[in-house]
Amino acid sequence: MSIVPISTGNPIDSNIWLVTGSENILIDTGTGETSGGADYAALLAWSIDPHLDGRGLSAIVLTHCHIDHVGGAAGLKAHYGCPVYIGAKDYDAVSTGDSLYTVSGMFRIPFYPLDCIPVDEGHVFD
Repeated sequence: MSIVPISTGNPIDSNIWLVTGSENILIDTGTGETSGGADYAALLAWSIDPHLDGRGLSAIVLTHCHIDHVGGAAGLKAHYGCPVYIGAKDYDAVSTGDSLYTVSGMFRIPFYPLDCIPVDEGHVFD
C-alpha cells in the first residue's frame, strides 16, 4: 500500500490523497475548479492515473462536506465510474447540494446534488 498526495495547482483544494493497494481509493477531490476552464476530472486523472497500475479507482471517500473536499467528486465519479462515500452526518448536505453546509455559496463555486453512499463510524475500506 502507498499513500500519494495529489496536487491540482489550485490553492484552495485541500488534502487530496490516493491510497493504492489491492484497491485504489481517492480521499477527497478538491473544489472541482480550475483556472482557464480546463476539465478538472481530466486534470486530476493526469495526476492520478500513473499511480493506478491500469486498475482505475475502486472508490472515492469524502472526509467531510466542505466544497474544497467534495467539489470535484461528481466529475471524478463520472470519469472513473466508481462509487462515492461520505460520512452519514454529512450525507444530506452533499446529496442535496446544500450550498450553506458545503460552503460552496461562500466560495461562489457551484455544487449540485451528488449521488453518494453514506457510511457510519467503523466502516472499513479494504
